[in-house]
Amino acid sequence: MNLRVNIRQLKGLIWLGCAGLFLWDGWTFWEIYEKKQDDRYDSRPLGHFEEQLFRGAGEVPSVERGRSLPPEEAYVALWQAKVDGTDPYDKAPVVVEKGPDTAPKQALKKIDDVLEVGLIFWATDPARRFVAVEYKEAQAAEAMDGKTRRLHLSQGEPLAPPYDEPPYDGRIVAIDQQTVTFQWGEDEQVITPGLGREGTGVPVADWKPGDMRDPTEAYAKAPAESVYVEEGVWLIGSDDRKQLGNVLGEQLKVRTRHPSTGERSFLEITDVEEGSLAFKYGAKPGMKIISVNSIPMTSQAAAINWAKANPDLPEYVVKYEHQGVEKTVTFYNKP
Repeated sequence: MNLRVNIRQLKGLIWLGCAGLFLWDGWTFWEIYEKKQDDRYDSRPLGHFEEQLFRGAGEVPSVERGRSLPPEEAYVALWQAKVDGTDPYDKAPVVVEKGPDTAPKQALKKIDDVLEVGLIFWATDPARRFVAVEYKEAQAAEAMDGKTRRLHLSQGEPLAPPYDEPPYDGRIVAIDQQTVTFQWGEDEQVITPGLGREGTGVPVADWKPGDMRDPTEAYAKAPAESVYVEEGVWLIGSDDRKQLGNVLGEQLKVRTRHPSTGERSFLEITDVEEGSLAFKYGAKPGMKIISVNSIPMTSQAAAINWAKANPDLPEYVVKYEHQGVEKTVTFYNKP
């Protein structure tokens, strides 16, 4: 009976000791936690530091380092220290002043050394315009996955790599009737393809006729049928205007000629439908159509597409050759 009572008392003492040890450990951990909280956070609210910061309080002395910081810098550093536990006096802030960018810029190659424009397909709808661009450098040709070095590009399209990336950022900005504007680096550059039979024709944008008279000024509007005004001048009739798209391919039979001298190709008339509008205008077999509005006519398909895409131009200047003599005939188009 006595042995049993002693064991129960022993168990009670053991449980009591464990409870005391648990309470002591808990109190110790709580003190450690409170200590860390005191070291990490300041009991004063954020508004206190904001008020001191923006009102320009006096300098905050550093007992450990023996130096002081300006007010704004001190409070910003002190508040940050309370948040992330860093020492605001451990290292003075380093301010790196950036001077002007003196690094040499990469020199751009001239656009004329990189590519040339062989042909402009101009249409009234900008979405249908494109140019035939030929790259002179092998690296651009290789970037085209073995395709031909000639590439058709529409308005807004980038050039072939590596000229589509900095520092070139090459792309087609605008396609006009006889000029192409490219984005090239920070500037825009204009390329004019070789115009006319000799490749030296002047673009429409640069052609200044001065005070040249209008030979059709006597006509307020177009008559129903085309009128021969004077040598080399026609006024297109309102009824005949509908047939303009059928002149090539239907009223005229042409073939593309490729001179062996390296000059531009042209269209040679082989047959004219008798009584047609083309016949009325004086087209004859053997005539060579060189250009329209200084745009070279190098193939029948391109000529037909251009005519269909440009039905409302104010005038059409056709340069042709007949029996070895170059001549020009102008067709005026009035509403």
